Amino acid sequence: MISQNPFRIVNNPRHTPARRESNLMHEFGHLLLRHKIVRFDPNTGLPLRRQTDEDEATYLAGCFQIPRRGLLWAVQRQMTQMEIAVHFNASEEMVQFRSNVTGVKIR
Repeated sequence: MISQNPFRIVNNPRHTPARRESNLMHEFGHLLLRHKIVRFDPNTGLPLRRQTDEDEATYLAGCFQIPRRGLLWAVQRQMTQMEIAVHFNASEEMVQFRSNVTGVKIR
């Protein structure tokens, strides 16, 4: 979750370290892309954004966490999906997502 004034990013301590890093990269994506908060959910207090903004931030977060060049490097070293995830402090789902969007096939 992100707060604009003062600027704060709040992470859920119950998430895994890989998930927390992914969340952080996602929120940085919103900042760099200058996405605006549409409103706050009255039940949770969490900011809500347009779905296209969420999709863009998710894509950019993946680029930050596992750059295409890094994924190519890992594939050249014949790393497994799990090894790539550990190396980049990412989830295996993020590794698969990056493989899908970059076209870099992992074994």
